[in-house]
Formats: sequence, structure tokens, C-alpha cells
Amino acid sequence: LIRTLCPDCKKKVRPKKEVRDLILKEIENLPPIIKKDLKIPGAFYLYEPVGCKKCNGSGYAGRSGVFEVLEMTDQLADITLREPSEAKIEEEAKRQGMITMKQDGILKVLEGVSSIEEVLRMAEEK
Repeated sequence: LIRTLCPDCKKKVRPKKEVRDLILKEIENLPPIIKKDLKIPGAFYLYEPVGCKKCNGSGYAGRSGVFEVLEMTDQLADITLREPSEAKIEEEAKRQGMITMKQDGILKVLEGVSSIEEVLRMAEEK
């Protein structure tokens, strides 16, 4: 789960170069089926938490799910039985067009649901 930005006080900002580059890199690695429907303008904006009375000064109000789904196909079952390596499973995930939790979070950042800091915090948790 990630915290969602308070709709009453979130602030629209231009991302710093390193954040912009990180987002563009994650978008570049999205599966083609997801990427084809995504329209990213040359100059895009993100939202940051501010804090107000409605969110008790936190800048966040509520939570949203971030998901990563890998379907158990016959191919994946075969991999797990014969060669259950991380590399083989990752290759099958890419073949299926799976997006990672970090990528799903980045898409939510671009929609204005949450902040990049919140997504990076979630993605880096072990």
C-alpha cells in the first residue's frame, strides 16, 4: 500500500531532472501493451504533499494498492519445476507483460494519486 495524496492540498510541481529520468527509465521498461496507451508529454508534472487541516498536516489522505501480478501459466509451472532461477522467472514475467510494483507505483504518480517519494519508499522496502 502507498499513501494517497490529499486532494485538497497536493501541489503540482515540475520533477527534478534525476526524478524525471528515473520515471522515463521505468516507462521505457514497461511492457509494450501498457506503453502504447501511455501518453507522456515532453514536460510533465508531478504532485507533492503539502498538508492542510483535512489531512492533519500530513499531505496524505488514505491508501491505494500497488500491484504486481504474475499468472501461473503452463510455461511458468514448467520453469518452477525444471529451472526455478530468478532470471528464468523474470524472463517469463516479461514475456507475460507483467509490470512491477515500482512501475505500477510510477503510473499512479503520473496520475497524481501519490508522490514519487512515497512510491520509492514502498518499492525499496524489503
